[in-house]
Amino acid sequence: MITVCLTNIIGEVIYRIQITAAANQKQVQSIDLSGFQDGIYFMEVSSKDFKYLDKIIKQ
Repeated sequence: MITVCLTNIIGEVIYRIQITAAANQKQVQSIDLSGFQDGIYFMEVSSKDFKYLDKIIKQ
């Protein structure tokens, strides 16, 4: 199970999805940001084995 979570600059969760994927299976997920205001967001992708955090700037 992989969780993708998008938060705004003050830490509010504005998008969350859980994806079931088999081990070593490539997974692609698109997030449409057109409905969100311009600003800074943080995306966290995590599972029981890893965690990845990145900053997104929408202009």
